[in-house]
Amino acid sequence: MARPTGSDSIKDGRGVAVADFNGDGRLDLVMNNNNETPVLYLKRP
Repeated sequence: MARPTGSDSIKDGRGVAVADFNGDGRLDLVMNNNNETPVLYLKRP
């Protein structure tokens, strides 16, 4: 299910937060990875 949305990752994900991070009215998500930089996925129209 993640691959079609572009949110698949081989990193060691440890947490996910869902919010409207860019203020456009759509929910986005940020994934925290073990010993890696967090990844922000923005919802596009």
